[in-house]
Amino acid sequence: MEKQSLFISMLYLLLSIVIMGLGINLVAHANLGTSALTSIPLVMNELVPLSFGELTMIFNIILVIFQIILFGKGFPLLQYFQLVVSIVLGVSVDFWGPMIQYLELNHFLWQLIAVVIGCFIIALSITIQLKADLVNNPGEGIVKAIALRFNTEFSKVKVPLDLAYVLIAVILSWFTLGRIVGVGIGTLVSAVLVGYFMRIIQKIKEF
Repeated sequence: MEKQSLFISMLYLLLSIVIMGLGINLVAHANLGTSALTSIPLVMNELVPLSFGELTMIFNIILVIFQIILFGKGFPLLQYFQLVVSIVLGVSVDFWGPMIQYLELNHFLWQLIAVVIGCFIIALSITIQLKADLVNNPGEGIVKAIALRFNTEFSKVKVPLDLAYVLIAVILSWFTLGRIVGVGIGTLVSAVLVGYFMRIIQKIKEF
């Protein structure tokens, strides 16, 4: 890869991560349930004295570590950059968090609108990541790693893995907080809309 194209790819990647932090915060702030991937960090945010961004960063780093374990020495050197992606995403989530807190979503309609907008922003960020074509997002990377390691299809791994995240979040929040945190109608909406918005964005503009 040429220096200029590498530089542009890195700019695309960093831009996408910053944008993703905004989308994650909007969905979470709506308090209708967050995406499967961020459901566990959101629950942990209620249990430990760490910020949502810090917990998102730690969770993503754990996903990278699992990929390294799966591939061992065969783990591509470039994919170690996912660790940097995890850190930047955590910083981005904490950067946008205080600003989003000023939004008063005191009606279900406004909460739902926030989820929809957040899903669109997340879809946009993922589309930009695909444009960057540099490294995997840790959430996507773990799905690809499992699929390659066990010679199965991406979709056959993603759906069960997302369900596992949600189940862990539900069990963890129920037995520690006595209530369900981070999982709700917003989780379902996110699961449907992010992919839908990605298809729309890719049709509108040739990414």
